[in-house]
Amino acid sequence: METVFFDNIDKLGRIVLTTVMIYVLIVL
Repeated sequence: METVFFDNIDKLGRIVLTTVMIYVLIVL
């Protein structure tokens, strides 16, 4: 259960990080 939870957080974190980087590139 915990491994699946942390795996989902890792995937979500990567998606958020990618979105933020793209957003920053567009804004700047």
